[in-house]
Amino acid sequence: MATTTGRRTGAWTPWLYLAPALLLLGGLLVYPVYQLGLISFLEYTQAQVSGGEPTTFQGLGNYATLFADEPSRDPGRSRPRSTPSGASSNRRNSAATSSTA
Repeated sequence: MATTTGRRTGAWTPWLYLAPALLLLGGLLVYPVYQLGLISFLEYTQAQVSGGEPTTFQGLGNYATLFADEPSRDPGRSRPRSTPSGASSNRRNSAATSSTA
């Protein structure tokens, strides 16, 4: 009779099958979050995206600007809400034509 040490044989088999998928999923989720965090500390404008200028380290300056700038905390005040000029007049015209018909 064979003696067992209390561990199931093959307990690692499911994890070995899952390892490639977990590594791929981890890479696809962790790497973009890491890059996002890194870029948040840099001056990253259109010039840097196109390769025209090198990025410069800003440290917490981007966050200081973000929280010090009043309109960025209230997106409704930073840009007035308006409808295209023809949208409201078209609605009135369609209502007027439907009531006369």
